[in-house]
Amino acid sequence: NFNEAQDDCDGEGFCWNLEWDQRELQGSCVPFCVGSPQNLMCPIGWGCFFSGAVALCDRQCNPLLQDCPNQYACYWINEAFQCSLTGSPGGDAQPCNQANDCTPGLACVAKASVPGCPGNATTCCTPYCELDAPNCAAPRECAAFFGVGEAPPGFENLGVCLKP
Repeated sequence: NFNEAQDDCDGEGFCWNLEWDQRELQGSCVPFCVGSPQNLMCPIGWGCFFSGAVALCDRQCNPLLQDCPNQYACYWINEAFQCSLTGSPGGDAQPCNQANDCTPGLACVAKASVPGCPGNATTCCTPYCELDAPNCAAPRECAAFFGVGEAPPGFENLGVCLKP
């Protein structure tokens, strides 16, 4: 919890994701990343990200399940799927600047891969899909999110709807 500018997390973590709860700010204690700058680590189920000069851990998640708490969504951030507050989420084929600019269940990818992406955008939102049960709207097709042999355990079937 974060009350009157006091971080009451232990020395192993930091108060993060602050929100107003009635008349005080509330947050969650998240662990610091540990290890050398070249090999930062987090507990199992967490991924490391930088917030300014501080390296923090954030819960990992599944973009197909969207298994994050309320007001959070599962996005690809810093080489892992992590729960993040949603920004100003755009829908399918809408412009995005960051991963959390898309509605939960959508990825932010290069404009050339998304039919209907507006001309002034460089990246747009498109749905995640399952390679063995694709549900992409034509003309998009479900393409593997990870390269061959690069998918972490449990994500071998993850795809994203892209222009063929």
